[in-house]
Amino acid sequence: MIVSKEISGDTYRNLINYAYNECNYILVKYYIDQHPENGKEMMDIILSTPGFTKDEIIKNYSDNYLAKAYEYFKDNKEIFNDIYLGKRKREFEKGNIYRDSEYFSRKISIKNNISRVYYDYIKEKWLNKFKHNIVFNTIDFIDDIVIDDLDSFTIDVQKISTTSVKIPHSEVYVFKFNEEMKKELLSRNSIYDYYFPESLEDISFLKDNSYWLYSVTHENICDIYCENEEEFKYLQSLGIEFEDNKFEKTVHFENLNM
Repeated sequence: MIVSKEISGDTYRNLINYAYNECNYILVKYYIDQHPENGKEMMDIILSTPGFTKDEIIKNYSDNYLAKAYEYFKDNKEIFNDIYLGKRKREFEKGNIYRDSEYFSRKISIKNNISRVYYDYIKEKWLNKFKHNIVFNTIDFIDDIVIDDLDSFTIDVQKISTTSVKIPHSEVYVFKFNEEMKKELLSRNSIYDYYFPESLEDISFLKDNSYWLYSVTHENICDIYCENEEEFKYLQSLGIEFEDNKFEKTVHFENLNM
């Protein structure tokens, strides 16, 4: 059932404690960069600049740091050269980007590429810290991308027919839901505190191999597959608000083949 209001504060902590007793596993995702080559030249320049090395990005990452990076690199003609401007024009003509102001586009490019460095660090930190709790990992794919639309993708793809391919979309990690993982989850304050680039994303809870709670955190989407009306009312008593005030058993949208 669709959750209508962000689960946060005491309601979030009560949910984690309840889910700990009901569920076996937690699941999080790392979203794969669909266009890694687009930012490679930019990041080669940024990372070779004093004050913006990988270690300094990790140490100083913040909104203020991103603003500082934008001011420093926004007029860099090595990054924003004729090749960049020509590609941006072609992408607009194909309808792949909006007609944003040029400097707004540069700001987003700088922010996203630097944030990806920090996101990769967070991923490795999480996996190293909790690797002994990993029970399963896999890759999610976007299916049936038309081959003619592949110009904007610069990652390896899997051809599934003469006209379409599968694009790697995200890395999926499933962890044992034990005391250690519960403590980590309780260090957050909201079901939506799992977002790029501060965290692995889309926290979900699995009961056996089925989703009990599923979220898309960057879109503020959360579904809970209540087992029965008693559980539904109990979750309401914790402060969780649903779009429908009346219990209706829903079909689990996916079983995870672990």
